[in-house]
Amino acid sequence: MVSVYYAKPAVHDAWLRSECPSLWRTKVNRAADPAGVLARVPPEYLTAAGRARRGSRWYVRWIDPNGRERRRRFRDRVDAQAFADGLLHGDISGKDYTGVPRTVAEACERWLDTKIAVRPATLARYRREVRCYIAPQWGGEPLDLVSPAAVQAWVVRLHEGGYPHADGCEGGPLKRKTIRSIVCVVLRGVMEYAVRQGWLDSNPTSGVELPRSDTKAVRPLTPEQLADLLSKMERRGTAAGDLTKLMAFTGARIGEVCAMQVGDVDTQRRTIRIQRTWSDGAKRLEPPKNGRTRTIAYPPAVEGRMASRTAGRDAGAWLVPAARGGPTLPSNFRQRVWRPVARELGIGWATPHTLRHTYATMAIQAGAVVKDVQTQLGHSSATITLDTYAAWWHTDLSTVAQAVERAALGGPASPARASITAG
Repeated sequence: MVSVYYAKPAVHDAWLRSECPSLWRTKVNRAADPAGVLARVPPEYLTAAGRARRGSRWYVRWIDPNGRERRRRFRDRVDAQAFADGLLHGDISGKDYTGVPRTVAEACERWLDTKIAVRPATLARYRREVRCYIAPQWGGEPLDLVSPAAVQAWVVRLHEGGYPHADGCEGGPLKRKTIRSIVCVVLRGVMEYAVRQGWLDSNPTSGVELPRSDTKAVRPLTPEQLADLLSKMERRGTAAGDLTKLMAFTGARIGEVCAMQVGDVDTQRRTIRIQRTWSDGAKRLEPPKNGRTRTIAYPPAVEGRMASRTAGRDAGAWLVPAARGGPTLPSNFRQRVWRPVARELGIGWATPHTLRHTYATMAIQAGAVVKDVQTQLGHSSATITLDTYAAWWHTDLSTVAQAVERAALGGPASPARASITAG
């Protein structure tokens, strides 16, 4: 039940609240502290000048028109008092402070409404993570009561299991990648937005530690498995065979391959311009991942098929259309073609994305450098390529040492070395 004392806006001193409630609204220092209040304040809360401190000192508490107790913190007492006076007289300098979100759930909705520059699939993921993970844990919690310690404890539960989930049950352990998206992208973004809007003094997710990486080893197809897959897909039809070959021999994602158009192909240079991709969730065309177009190369193995699929056709036509002439949707290909074939061949664990891993590992084993693999795959940085396929790059430290020795002894410094030795 809300106390009558807080029915009107009142300015309080957060630094001395627990030490002396009667001095909440009093600026206290050692020279004007006859009751010895500061002598009882822990030393870590005192400045060198003897003043008490702990975050933004002043805050205003009031009851909003909905009967809810509200609070807003300020660094300076003057600003706090001006805000309280504005609330009391109905004049708050044109700002609608009564519209400030009271809970994390309300702040999440405000933040999601600002996400107009992200891909629809990304926005859908943000909303799903808010609904499934953030709202069950923090939805009804006041913004200013979310502490770094509580967020860190929640991260531990996300990693180990036992956190509240939208389905009403305790959720199981999540991967580090998923936790990072929930905590460091969505919740941190919400809290940072609240800080920029002046609803919070600091972001409680700053400094939160994530669990150690749990990256799984890449599992590509063997050359024998790839050969069997290509042969089986060819027997399923030219469309299935061509889509599979494009993924296997270019490393392109399934959404990118299904979105290719005739005008994207340069048969003279044996290249394809990746300009769009299918979003499975919305079944709509979007820019490629990372928002960047790129040009990839295809080998002579598919040169004939590319020539036949582009000859005499309109530039805007689908490169590998469905049976009725429309686009081949990735979801349909996975369910109706890929999965039955994969199970039949005994590789039910594999997905179309496995062909991307197969391409990358074969390229690395053939001697491709990391920058070329990154460009072909469309990774935003070489770090992602190295982290994903680090185990497939050959490591020979003795060869490196010998190369350095040859460069050092046979380079420009060798004459100097000879003269020093002779002297």
